[in-house]
Amino acid sequence: MIAAPLSLRRVAVSSAVLTAESVLRLGLTAAVAFWIARSLGPAQFGLLNFASALMVIFLGVSTLGMEVPLVSRLAQGQPSGPLLGAALVLRAGAALVALACCAALGVALHADDPQALAVTLIVALAVLGYVPSVFDSWFKARVEAFAPSLVRLVVTVLSMAAKLLCLTWGGGVVALAWTVAVEALLYGALLSLVWWRSGVHRPIRLNWPARTELAQLLRDSWPYLVSTSATVFAMKIDVVLLGALSSHAQTGVYSVVQKLSEILYIAPVALIDSAYPALARNATETAASAAAQGQLLFDLAAACAMLASAAGVLLAGPAIGLCFGAAYADAVPLFHVHAWTCIAIALSAARYRWMATLGLHRHAALVTVAGALASLALNALLIPHFGAWGAAWAALLSSFGAGLAASFVIRELRPLGVMQLKALWPWQRLHARLRHRRVGPRADSR
Repeated sequence: MIAAPLSLRRVAVSSAVLTAESVLRLGLTAAVAFWIARSLGPAQFGLLNFASALMVIFLGVSTLGMEVPLVSRLAQGQPSGPLLGAALVLRAGAALVALACCAALGVALHADDPQALAVTLIVALAVLGYVPSVFDSWFKARVEAFAPSLVRLVVTVLSMAAKLLCLTWGGGVVALAWTVAVEALLYGALLSLVWWRSGVHRPIRLNWPARTELAQLLRDSWPYLVSTSATVFAMKIDVVLLGALSSHAQTGVYSVVQKLSEILYIAPVALIDSAYPALARNATETAASAAAQGQLLFDLAAACAMLASAAGVLLAGPAIGLCFGAAYADAVPLFHVHAWTCIAIALSAARYRWMATLGLHRHAALVTVAGALASLALNALLIPHFGAWGAAWAALLSSFGAGLAASFVIRELRPLGVMQLKALWPWQRLHARLRHRRVGPRADSR
C-alpha cells in the first residue's frame, strides 16, 4: 500500500523535475534528429521516420489506456502487487499482438525492399521494450518523479550518444533503427530495476493477477484506450500513409516540416498550462465570469500561436537551409503551410482544458476520434495525388476540423466554438485587458 503523504512541496518538486526532464530530452532529441536528417538525406530519414511512426501507433494501442486508472487505484492505497501484475500481463499480451501486427504490415508494404523491411521490423521491437513502463504508474501514484525521470534522461543521453556514434562511424539507417529498439529495451530494464529497489522496508513483489483484476482493469481502461489511440493515430498517420503511398524522400522532407512545427507548439501550450489554473479558479464565481475567463484563455492561446506561426514562417528559409542543407529545400514551402496548424493545436488544447472546467470532458474522446478519422480520410485522399503537399494540407485542414469545427457539431460545445472563432482575432480584447490593468489602479486611486 502507498503510505507516502502528499504535500504541496512534493507536488511542486515533482512538477519541476518533470518539466526539466522534458525540456532536456526535447532539446537533445531535436538536436540529434536534425543531425540525422542532414546525414542520412531525405530518403533514408523518411524511412526511419516511417518505421518510428508505425511503431508509435501500435505502441499507443498496446498501452491499453491503463495509466490513468492504474495511477488512480494505486494512489487510493490498493495493493500494488495484484495491480501491477495485472497491468504487466495485459501490456505484455497487447505488446506481442501489436508487434505481430506491425511486422505483418511491414512485410505487406516492404516485401520487395529488404532494407525498409529490416528497419520496420527492428524498430517495431521497441513495443516490447516499453512493457515495463507500467512501473512508472507506481512512481506517479507516490508523486515521486525523480527516479523515473532520471532513468528516462539517462536512457535518452545513451541513445543519443549511440546515434551520434553511428553517424560518426558511417552507420546507416539499419544501425540507427537498432538504437531505437535498444533504447526502449534499456528503458524498460532500468525502470524495472529502479522500481524493484524502491521498496521502503521490504522488496516489492508482483502477484499473479486474478481474472477479476484483469477484467476490472480492462473495463476501467477502455475509454482512455480510445482517446489515447486516437490521439497518437492522428499525430502519426500522415507520416505512415506518406511512407506507404508516396516515396521515402517525400516522407523525409515532410518529417522535417512536422518536427519544426512541433517546436512551434511549445510556446502556446506552455502559456495555456500556465494561465489555465488561475483562469479556472476565477471562473467559479458566475456564468459571466466563466465566459470571460474562457474567452481570455482562447485569446491568449490564439495570439501566442499566431505569433509563433508567423515567426516560424519568416525564419523557415534560413533555418532549414542552415540546419538541414540544400537537400531539404522543398521543406520550406511545405512548412509555410504546416506552421499554421499551431493555431488549431493551441485552440484545441485550450478547449480541452476548458471542457474540464465546465464538466464537459466526457466529449473529449469523441472529438479526438473525429479528428483521427478526419486526418485519415484527408491524408488517404490527398497524399496519392499530391505527396508531401497533400500531407501538409491534410494536417492543416484536419487540425482545424478537430480543433475548431468539431466544437459546433456537439451542442454543448458550441459556446466554446464561438469563443474559438472570436479568438481568431484576439488583439482588440487583449489590448483592452492590458489597458484596463494599466489604467484601472490609477483610476481607483483618484
